[in-house]
This record gives sequence, C-alpha cells and structure tokens, in this order.
Amino acid sequence: MATLEQLQRDFWAAVTQGDSALRDHVTTTPGPDPEDRIAIYANAYTARLTQALTTDYKRLAALMGDHLFADLARAYMARHPSTHPSLRYFGRSLPGFLERTRPWADEPTLAELARFEWALVEAFDAPDADPVTVDAMADVPASDWPGLTLRFHPTMQIVAVTYPVVALWRALDEHDTVEKPDPLDHPARVLVWRHGLTTRFRTMDTDEAVGLSAMTEGAPFAELCEALTEWHGPQAAARAAILLKTWIGDGLITAVGGREPPC
Repeated sequence: MATLEQLQRDFWAAVTQGDSALRDHVTTTPGPDPEDRIAIYANAYTARLTQALTTDYKRLAALMGDHLFADLARAYMARHPSTHPSLRYFGRSLPGFLERTRPWADEPTLAELARFEWALVEAFDAPDADPVTVDAMADVPASDWPGLTLRFHPTMQIVAVTYPVVALWRALDEHDTVEKPDPLDHPARVLVWRHGLTTRFRTMDTDEAVGLSAMTEGAPFAELCEALTEWHGPQAAARAAILLKTWIGDGLITAVGGREPPC
C-alpha cells in the first residue's frame, strides 16, 4: 500500500504532468472512470493557473484572445510550474518567457505589455512608505544640496519600452480588440508607482528618465544637475528643481541623504 507521501507525489505528477501512476490508486466506482476523475483535477488545476495569469495580465489576455492566451498559459506553466503557496508569484516569469520563447518572442509587443502589467502588480503589492514633504526638503541646508541623495518609494519601478505600451494598455481597457502598434521612434521609460492606495504610471521625458535612474542608483543632486546639462545647458539646475518638486508631488521620495527627513 502506498504511503501518503507517495500518493501525494503521484497525485501531483498526474495533475501537472499527466503521469499515470495515480491510476492504480483510484478505486473504480459507478460513474466516470478513474482516468476521467483524475482529468477533472488536472483540468481544474490548469484552469486555476490560467485564471491567475488572466487576472495579472488582463490586457495581454485581451490582446491575444482567449484561445491564444490559453495556449500561452499551458506552455508557460509547463516551463514555470507554480512553486509558491500563493498564486501571487506565479506570473512573475511570464515577461521573460515571452521574450525568450517562440512564437511569442517574434512579437516583442507581448513581452513589453506583460512587463508593464507585472510592474503594476508589483507596485500594488509592494510595502508602503511615508513620502517626504516640500517643507521637509526646505529644511535641508543649502550647503548639503550638492551631495544630497534620495531614497525612493519601494513601489517605484522604471519600465523600459520600445512600443507604446501605455497607449496600448489604455486602448485595451476601452475596446475589445485593438491593432498591435508600431514601435516608438525612440525607446522610452515608463514610471510605475503607488501613491496611497492608487497605482499610477506615466511615460517620462528622456531627461527625467536619465536623472531618476541615476538618483535611484545613489547619485547625488550635483550629478543630476550635471547630467541635465545635455538637454538644458545653464538651465539644468532649474530643471533639476522642477523634477525634484514633481517627484515630491508624486510621493516618490521617502528619505533624504539616506536618513528619514524631519517632519
């Protein structure tokens, strides 16, 4: 007689891989035969994982259509089976899977849209933090500004795109079907974060994207000003001040100089 542990392994293999070892442990009864009864669990498992992916990648599913998205889901779960007790993490590898795996890799729009949607999921679930206020920034001595470093909200992410995924995401929210877009004239960066209970996003201008990326890596304020001279020349400091005010208004900055700011 099989042990409970062996039965669990056989059940898992039957549900996820179609293995037949479980058949010998299923009692024959009136009604569906053992194969059909096992198939009920296998189909329910596949359907639940597909539903989880559809929830996290709603716009991608709409773009692909039910049939093609179901094909994608089956291929993905075969390569990336669920390994975490929570389905929250099941879809995290889908953008990379789309990028690397044909035929989906032949349509880079799919991977970029998926990466953007996953960033929204991550921003929604990430820990919260209290943002810095304008008054707190005003308390920073003028002599400290060149070496000023910033800590950003834990929900903040920067998504690199070569297609207009934000416009595509919005179009899919309003229409059942849309045409796949042409590439952007130039690569762009989309900023994703959560402010309070609301997930937000916007496409950044190139100078903001470069400056924000530098600041998230620990560059001081003086380096931000220096980087902005490429676009703004002698007005770089003024542009840096505008960006800083924008980031504060968006609730993106949570600490100054690596320390919690004064209230």
